[in-house]
Amino acid sequence: MKDFFRTPDNYLRRFSDVRLPAGRTADAPIAISDVATFSKGVVQPGDTTGPRVDNYATQFLFILNGRLDVQVGGNLMHAGPDDLVIIPRTLAYEIVNPGPDPDLHLAIATPSGAVQAAEQGSLASDTPTETLLYHVDRDAFGPGLNRPDDLSVQRLANRATNGIDIAIRSDLMRPGAHGPGMHVHKFDQYFFVLDGEITVAVVDQIFVARRHELVRLPAGVPHRQWNASDANEYCVTVAAPEPPAGEVWDVEVEFRGDFDWRRAPRQAE
Repeated sequence: MKDFFRTPDNYLRRFSDVRLPAGRTADAPIAISDVATFSKGVVQPGDTTGPRVDNYATQFLFILNGRLDVQVGGNLMHAGPDDLVIIPRTLAYEIVNPGPDPDLHLAIATPSGAVQAAEQGSLASDTPTETLLYHVDRDAFGPGLNRPDDLSVQRLANRATNGIDIAIRSDLMRPGAHGPGMHVHKFDQYFFVLDGEITVAVVDQIFVARRHELVRLPAGVPHRQWNASDANEYCVTVAAPEPPAGEVWDVEVEFRGDFDWRRAPRQAE
């Protein structure tokens, strides 16, 4: 079965494949859709962006390693691992790494396209009224959506709460848990693995996404996912764009063939 497992370049992006200049603050895109751009970012200890303002895109920083002090207007936030920071467009901000270690983060910018460089700005004293810092508490996931040991969700940011075009959440998939059967979406879906591994079937291809790897599932592509390992899998899941309120997210489709996806073997190491 080893030859059955392929890693399709269209669906999987690895942080390890994105090379950033050693010892420097930098970022580089790993995936671009019509709605959002996903990037790998590093801020070195003591470095700062200086006060800036982005009039084009809202930015989201999900901290993986290290710490960042992020000031948006008069709101100063101290962010660490498993924190999501929102930087609304048109608001002045400054990002500082207080040290002692380099930061590593997943950056999401929406809308996508040719993201314009932020301009120099001045931090205002006005404090944004909306919540701009969210934390994923791995000990606070509740029972699964369909059964106690199934997929559990912590919702982070969406259109109703934050006035954005994407929905961001954190998922826990316990050993043996799975999502819906083979299905499609009207939106692009992304899984960024924080820890553990998730097995993904895309039509007739199966691959495994591991820590700090991004799964990209374009709208209309049949897929399903499950945890075939013996450890919890944590990921950040993004729907781009978020469907309108009341619209069904998962549309199950019939897959013609005699392959039993539930019994798919694990990918060879």
